[in-house]
Amino acid sequence: MSVKCDFTLWRCDFVPEITLWLTPAQSNLTSLTIHVNRCWGYDRQLRLRDLHFPNLKKLKLGNYMITHEWQLEWILSHSTLERLVLDTCSIVNYFFTYCELDDEKYPLHYKPVPWGDPEPQYQWEFDMQWSQLFGKIEQGLKHLKEFTFGIQNLKNGQHDYTRLYCLLPTDDPEHYSFSRNHCSEMTDEAFAVVGMYKEHYMAFNNTIGAWYDIQGFMKSVEEDEDWVIPIVDKSITGREDDEAAYHKLMATVYARACDGN
Repeated sequence: MSVKCDFTLWRCDFVPEITLWLTPAQSNLTSLTIHVNRCWGYDRQLRLRDLHFPNLKKLKLGNYMITHEWQLEWILSHSTLERLVLDTCSIVNYFFTYCELDDEKYPLHYKPVPWGDPEPQYQWEFDMQWSQLFGKIEQGLKHLKEFTFGIQNLKNGQHDYTRLYCLLPTDDPEHYSFSRNHCSEMTDEAFAVVGMYKEHYMAFNNTIGAWYDIQGFMKSVEEDEDWVIPIVDKSITGREDDEAAYHKLMATVYARACDGN
């Protein structure tokens, strides 16, 4: 018996409870979707590594923040995956917080601190780039036949998928076909102009209670004398490597999709 679980949450408070709901279904789960309406996975940690789904075929994560290497290793541990969707997921490179951290640098508690509060500040860097993740996904998920990756916007409360792209097999082996909004198709030449978005790299600053793209984070700490870590915007410096690794991954997925095995 196959089991499908879809979680679309409008509040992050329930994120830690998902593991309790999923535990009984581990052996039968074939499709899992977890989408939260705001950034999640760090200040509201979900201990996915406590779970394993030996028959999982499809995994979709929405607004998931990648802050530790174990998150990628958990995805790769599901070697049965045939479809992977990373919808508005970001790598978080920098952290600036008043929350006391555990040994893995997760917040021991979460509380926005009033402006000017003299509590100790914690800052750290997660040195990870999308090109590294794409390479590991290509090599680690040998059965992957569909990969969807992009940033979506909310317009009038509705999801806008015009920046969310996935690969579909075509009759022409010389071209990829990418689906936009799940209806229109483009060749690989047209897709080449899409590239990475700045939102694929983020920073967490709860000293003023917000998530930022890297440029926004630079502005938020530029006058803060306590910030000491040099900031590099990988959405700019790593763009060429990211796009090359992405297209290599998509070529591999395309070949598998056309082969049908």
